[in-house]
Amino acid sequence: MFICKFCEKEYESLLSLSKHLVNNHKYQGGLLQYYVDYENFKIPKCKYCDKEAKYYNGLIFRKTCGDKRCIIKSCEDRKIDNKTKSKISESMFKVHKEGNHPGWSFINKDSNRRSYPEKWFIKNVLEKHKLYSKYVIKEKFPFHKYFLDFAIIDLKVDIEIDGQQHFIDEKSIEHDRKRDEFLLKNDWKVYRITWLELKNSPKIIDNLLNWLNDGDKYRKYNVEEVLKLLKKRNVSKKQYISNRRNNYNENSKKLVLKIEKSDIDFSKQGWVKKVSKLLNISENKGGWWMKRNMIDFYIEKCWKRKSSRSSTD
Repeated sequence: MFICKFCEKEYESLLSLSKHLVNNHKYQGGLLQYYVDYENFKIPKCKYCDKEAKYYNGLIFRKTCGDKRCIIKSCEDRKIDNKTKSKISESMFKVHKEGNHPGWSFINKDSNRRSYPEKWFIKNVLEKHKLYSKYVIKEKFPFHKYFLDFAIIDLKVDIEIDGQQHFIDEKSIEHDRKRDEFLLKNDWKVYRITWLELKNSPKIIDNLLNWLNDGDKYRKYNVEEVLKLLKKRNVSKKQYISNRRNNYNENSKKLVLKIEKSDIDFSKQGWVKKVSKLLNISENKGGWWMKRNMIDFYIEKCWKRKSSRSSTD
């Protein structure tokens, strides 16, 4: 609990206390200055010199002042010895082997992190044909050192949705081959679908549904045929990256127009959540998106919290 020194009211968070100071007591010094003046808070020193530590957020400071030499020293102190490295590698190997590695769990919690082909597959195949009610399906399911796109646990089936990036070079193709061989040795069935197939061939969905009822161990699509299709489209590694950037820029332009036409009041607190809701992203990412795509608009028109650091300098 945090107590206001002016009126003795209690607050559960620093943010609520900060709002109270501004709204009820017209205190403009900022939260940090308030703690320096009334709570005897001392700004910590850099671990390697006498300068003040670099300010981070709220009442949190970095361990160093931000100077390059001090940062290098802190990195040297954090170096791990060989014994610790071996212990970490052993524990990670064990976690991978047991299938308990949580590496991609954050993707499952946030649907916005799925690729477009994955979202399309979920909507038009898994949900439309009610496969979620028939089977136990987990996304990015960890199995040893691999993560399965859509793992049907009941059948031990791994459905992989492959985009163009899987065919950019021989390394990525070879990686998928080794991965599939490993899964087959461990009694998994692998069904790979390219995004080209999903997009251009409606029959591929019927083939998948039939395969789930009575499927072979492994569905091999002809890699050479997929590569020929990509060559017809003149998709090289550089072109693939540039296409992704162009698509991103086109989508960004549409979203910029959407924001400009909205009735959001950017001069008041709370616009970040409204922008995030409009863009269908995490509620605290709206400001980040505006900085990246509408920097001039963000600087000139958007309300920003006053930095408590500036008042102490």
